[in-house]
Amino acid sequence: MERAIAKVSKIFDIRHYQIVHEQMIVMDRMFINLKDITLQSYRDLYHKSDLHKEPQYPRDLRAFEKVFDFVAGHGKDSLRNWVRNNHLTEKTETEFLSYVKDTTHTLMVDLSASFDTEYWSGDFLVSREDIKKWNYDNHTGEVETLMEGCLYVIRDIARTKEAEIQAIENENVFV
Repeated sequence: MERAIAKVSKIFDIRHYQIVHEQMIVMDRMFINLKDITLQSYRDLYHKSDLHKEPQYPRDLRAFEKVFDFVAGHGKDSLRNWVRNNHLTEKTETEFLSYVKDTTHTLMVDLSASFDTEYWSGDFLVSREDIKKWNYDNHTGEVETLMEGCLYVIRDIARTKEAEIQAIENENVFV
């Protein structure tokens, strides 16, 4: 009986903790890379304009980073819910490809809309419209690739853990 309880406990731990935990590590890395891209865009726009003469740049960059962190937090929550509720391991390759494209597009639109809401252009040296155009012109493909790659790794984690669960389920606890 103890072995059966241990088996159920192990499966529960994998399914409800380990999978999500490992997937969130991958998502966090993606958002760190996205933050690097976004902050570099801000720096690039700042330095290519006459704004580099402004003494408030360090404060402004920190405030921009805080806005990014706030927006990214909402993005992580959305992505976590989408991943948790979409049974990635059950999708065919065609369904998964469609899911990746749709999710990437939706996440990019949601993050941009959140930035539009949280970023008050009058409070920053670089306008939101300038950042949006710069990112669209210079980083859209890079960001799409980053997000799509994240979703593929997340699915691989789910597949590996589901195989681990299957092996545990196949163990005979009454031997």
